[in-house]
Amino acid sequence: MTTQAIIQRIRENDWSLVDQPGTIGPEAAAEIRPLLRDEDPEVRELAVHALAAAGGPQGRQGVLEALRNDSIMARSAACRCLEARPDPQDRPALAAEVASNGDEFVRRTAARVLGVIGDADTVDVLKRQIAVETDSTARDAMALALARLDEPEYRRRYLARLHHAEPAERARAAEDAPYVGPAVLGDLLPLLDDARDAVRAGPSDSARMLRVCDVAVNVLDTMLEHPFSFQTGRRIRYSTDQIDEARRLLRQGR
Repeated sequence: MTTQAIIQRIRENDWSLVDQPGTIGPEAAAEIRPLLRDEDPEVRELAVHALAAAGGPQGRQGVLEALRNDSIMARSAACRCLEARPDPQDRPALAAEVASNGDEFVRRTAARVLGVIGDADTVDVLKRQIAVETDSTARDAMALALARLDEPEYRRRYLARLHHAEPAERARAAEDAPYVGPAVLGDLLPLLDDARDAVRAGPSDSARMLRVCDVAVNVLDTMLEHPFSFQTGRRIRYSTDQIDEARRLLRQGR
């Protein structure tokens, strides 16, 4: 496909363009980047995904550039693309964003991606920013990234959340475990014994609740790559036998 045909399909908001890998090559990225300034925010959003699909230095730089776009749709698209494909080469740019981007969602995403990339300099960047961060969600993301990077203070804080007195907080901490990493798998074991209601199983008006143990099973299913003999799902309350199976598998893997 020619670059001009790609540009035209982006202008027409043809999302099928990015559905199949290999449709857009890196040679198209330089001409896609100006679409980040298009008056149509949907065109900008699709342009971000097209740049991510194109790859190469121009494509990657275009996605990073979109983190400061004045369209929230473009910024959010850039965040999704960067989380999907963390790249160590982006560390300097992401360190700048976590420190100075005016959108707390971007700062939060930059922190999470930095946690995946991870190195000694990253720890210093996150520690400096968490000390001055004013947004609680961004601050929480930085704390999680530091826990993932095995910073002792922040790993202890994360483990304290897993043992929190409130079931909802324990469940939220469990849901963060896949990001923090496999080192905390064993710390999920006590959650399988907690049968208190914690989170809603469906929309906000749903009366059906999941227990802490149900959330823990779902998290283990993700982290252990679907090891169970039974069907799992985000709206299922598991039987005693199913939770026992999860407990046995977790103990065997410790």
